[in-house]
Amino acid sequence: MLEKLRKRIAKLKRGAVFSPASFQLLGSPSHIANALAKLVETKEIRKLSRGVYYFPKFDRDRDEIPPDLHLVARCIAEKLKQTILISAEAAAFHYRLIEKPPELITYLTDGPTRTRYIGKYAIHFRHVTKKTLVGAENTSGIVFQALRYFGKDGIENEIVEKIRSALTEKDKRQVLQDYRRTPIWMHDISKRIAT
Repeated sequence: MLEKLRKRIAKLKRGAVFSPASFQLLGSPSHIANALAKLVETKEIRKLSRGVYYFPKFDRDRDEIPPDLHLVARCIAEKLKQTILISAEAAAFHYRLIEKPPELITYLTDGPTRTRYIGKYAIHFRHVTKKTLVGAENTSGIVFQALRYFGKDGIENEIVEKIRSALTEKDKRQVLQDYRRTPIWMHDISKRIAT
């Protein structure tokens, strides 16, 4: 089991974040847990949180690079079979509509509100309704969150153009497909972004 797991992890890209469920076809949960524990002991992988592991990536000086917290959040959500979406502030920063990234790492979720600690970092999950999570699995969700940050009366042409220029044609088609499930005030703005 240990060698099978070691080979499977070696095929992942450095920087990958995963849970035991990623390897469920290799054997029983207890055997996988034991093999992961041994790989943590030998420092081949890192345990970030309960059921969340990191295949460490290193810089040129062989210093370990911290894990991508977005990958960590996604791994936690997948493990718990929950949907997540970045916060409105994070979406605005994603499109460089604001200068500073959010101080708190927050994800909206259909799961319970809670905080998970990853080393010195805290990831906040805030429960919201399903309506707020429209497009969570696509770029369209990030677009809608960026619009939420500015609100109905705060969307200027410059914001529309900045988001529009960042989207691929595929992204725009997805926005057109999803916008009908957003609040009415977003409809015309979404169409302007996507056409």
